[in-house]
Amino acid sequence: MEGTYNNIKKSQGRIVTEFKTQSAMEFMSVYIWTIIIVAVFLAAVSLIVTSKNTTTYTPSTCYISPELPCIEAVIAKTNIGSNVMLVMTNDMGASLHFSSDSFVVMISLVGKSYQGECLPTNVTQGETIRCNATMTGVTPSLGAQLFPTFEIRYNICKTSSCADLTGLPTYNTSGSATIYVSPQSAYVTTTSVTSTTTSKTSTSTTVLASTTATIFTTYTTTSTTTSTSTTTSTSTTTSTSTTTSTSTTTSTSTTTAFVSYASSSCTSGTCSVSLPTGYSYYICAATGSFSSPSWTVVDNNGGADSVGYQTSNICSASTTTHVVIAGAGIMQTSPSITYGVSTSGSYSVSTSGSNTIIVWANPLGGTFAIPSGCSAQVSPTWYNNITYIASCMGQGSGTYSSSITIAVGGSTPTYGFYVFP
Repeated sequence: MEGTYNNIKKSQGRIVTEFKTQSAMEFMSVYIWTIIIVAVFLAAVSLIVTSKNTTTYTPSTCYISPELPCIEAVIAKTNIGSNVMLVMTNDMGASLHFSSDSFVVMISLVGKSYQGECLPTNVTQGETIRCNATMTGVTPSLGAQLFPTFEIRYNICKTSSCADLTGLPTYNTSGSATIYVSPQSAYVTTTSVTSTTTSKTSTSTTVLASTTATIFTTYTTTSTTTSTSTTTSTSTTTSTSTTTSTSTTTSTSTTTAFVSYASSSCTSGTCSVSLPTGYSYYICAATGSFSSPSWTVVDNNGGADSVGYQTSNICSASTTTHVVIAGAGIMQTSPSITYGVSTSGSYSVSTSGSNTIIVWANPLGGTFAIPSGCSAQVSPTWYNNITYIASCMGQGSGTYSSSITIAVGGSTPTYGFYVFP
């Protein structure tokens, strides 16, 4: 009987011990899972906070087609909205031509489309293409994720130089991207092309001006010329020996042009356009009702419009009613200037590879025609008043013309064509 009692006590002891062990294990298990859950929660909070405040933005992705592979897509905020930039490569197997309306961006967030352009205008096989569009009034927050779609229009050239564009059909290619909105400083890209005799580099970015974004472009052309001379001498005694020597001389010349553009409109006081400092030559134009222009006037139409140049980076004029001003800066000097008061004008380029700035000013508006390969840069308007600047970078030698179709009769516009060799 006593043995049975002892056995029961031992069994109860073992049960109590096992129960305590099990309780301890369960407590430790709950404790460990609690630590894990808290750690995961803290990590998630840290990730969210870091993503909200980081200054490094996740790389974007984009897709167009295998023949036009996308290298980079960027949306950068500016003080008037945001800019969309797309960088791709021409793997089409032929040269391509892009017109001034070659790039269209659609943003589902705002339900609108925005037109831009792709540069260079003529692109050889393997060359890099940069497309840019400004979305005025679209101001997504930094780091926001957008899903734009876009359409790219192009012509396949008959020859590598795209010299003859007659009758070329226009092709449309669609693409899409996932883009994280970046700050202004992130909106930089570089494109380069190299051939056996000529290399050129174009760099574009966007900086801020007083009232609108200022776009500036770096255009560099490097040409290399190699000449070879051979001299042969023969001497004869009892035997004949011939000596040939060859000398090669290589000369390289480089021309670099930085070009910027800006525009503004005012209804009273002093109206001005601020361009980046440090340029060698500034071009200014104004139309409306104004006085005391800051620039040296090369031509005007009775004070209603004016074009000219200066060394200061701020183009300004005074008005009591309204004035529209546009300006350009270029890191070149001593242009050949053709100017006049007419609806059309022409100019000559004697040195191939010259950079030309086309300027128009007209108080009664209109549409402009510029040479093939040139790009419109700024065209601010106030009612019918309009100033207009276009650039023709690396223009070949020859004679070119530009004209305006006036929207409202009774006005004669002023123009200035600046050719920088």
